[in-house]
Amino acid sequence: MGSVMQHGHVHTDRKLGALEHLFWLIDKHRPLHFTMTGHVVGKTDVAAWRTALDALQRRNALMSAAIEAAEEGPFFRQRKNARIPLRIVEGDPGRSWQAEVAAELGAPFSEKDSPLIRAVLIHADGAAAITLAAHHSIADGFSLAYAIRDILSTLAGNPPPTLPQTPSEDELFDAGPPEPIPTQYAPAADALPPVPKGYHLRDGSNPFVSSLSLPQQLTAQLRARARAESTTVHCALATALTFAARKLSTAWSTIPIRVWSPVNMRPVLNAGEHCGNYLGSASSSFGLETDAFWDLARRMGAEIAPAKTRSGLHAALSAVRDFISSGPDVAGAAGFASVAFAHEAVLTNLGVLPFPIQYGPLRLQRVWGPCILPDFEDMQSVGVATIGGEACLTHSSYSPILGLLEEMHTKLLLATV
Repeated sequence: MGSVMQHGHVHTDRKLGALEHLFWLIDKHRPLHFTMTGHVVGKTDVAAWRTALDALQRRNALMSAAIEAAEEGPFFRQRKNARIPLRIVEGDPGRSWQAEVAAELGAPFSEKDSPLIRAVLIHADGAAAITLAAHHSIADGFSLAYAIRDILSTLAGNPPPTLPQTPSEDELFDAGPPEPIPTQYAPAADALPPVPKGYHLRDGSNPFVSSLSLPQQLTAQLRARARAESTTVHCALATALTFAARKLSTAWSTIPIRVWSPVNMRPVLNAGEHCGNYLGSASSSFGLETDAFWDLARRMGAEIAPAKTRSGLHAALSAVRDFISSGPDVAGAAGFASVAFAHEAVLTNLGVLPFPIQYGPLRLQRVWGPCILPDFEDMQSVGVATIGGEACLTHSSYSPILGLLEEMHTKLLLATV
């Protein structure tokens, strides 16, 4: 396998890790890419965005890679001359970004694409919105959030340095101490949830995308109240999501609602700011009981807490590794995912983004996402990122529960009184 020299660093081809391999297979069955969008206030030049995007690509090895199949398994192949595609849209960033995100979500990547990331710039006088869309095998939500920050740093004259070769989650995990799999993470086969029906496959349609930001005061009250109630903002958001969905949807009012939460494993793995996939998996079920809001939030917190640990990651990663080692095909991977990640809703919460809002004359006003397609037609996906004291919520679905974010907002207001 070859290598590419970039600013003193050698980026070599490498095999996909187990989770990267699984996402590659699933994406062949149904789209699994996602977006992050940054809203920027300040005067910018389109040519400068192109230059900053090129700098971002040099910083991150996987942003220049394609995925190629081989006898020993798929691997990332570096393509040094493939620039990140940039689509320019002239217009009002505040009014049109949801439609552009929907179009990006509706346009799948091909495994032959290189790179496996693309960008859309909505450009106006004094404002802009930058949307990054990436194949899930090369990036998680934090990857694209950091990428938006890096682009703005470069626009402000402070380009970040090139990162070394991007390690897989497996490599970083194996570099740490071994850990036994806790028994509570090995469900019996008959304890697994039923496989949902109705995949939404590639039919050329665009999903519904909407957004809402929680004001600074409510965001601060929510954080303080969650802490006082011995739970987290994420669990409060998930509880609000289920309460809102039950009120707005007759179908959802009569079924248990499973909320799947991707877990950021960067702190556990010491993964830093690499563009890569460093995720764990947590699931919580909200039954038909009529518990109080904060009681349910606390219960969810207890259910998902083990998944945030190194032991939890070991269990999840071991299950994926065992499956991948069996040599599955695309249909097998889709079936595995539909059981392992069975849910009615996905809530991806990046929390408070750990970087500034001011970049020279430019201000990062809001960050929207992660925005990802739900696996199945009736599922709802909500992404959350908090910056400048505001929690920014996005909702995407092919069969949306209309008004979901607005009703979540109402439920959170009532819960923080």
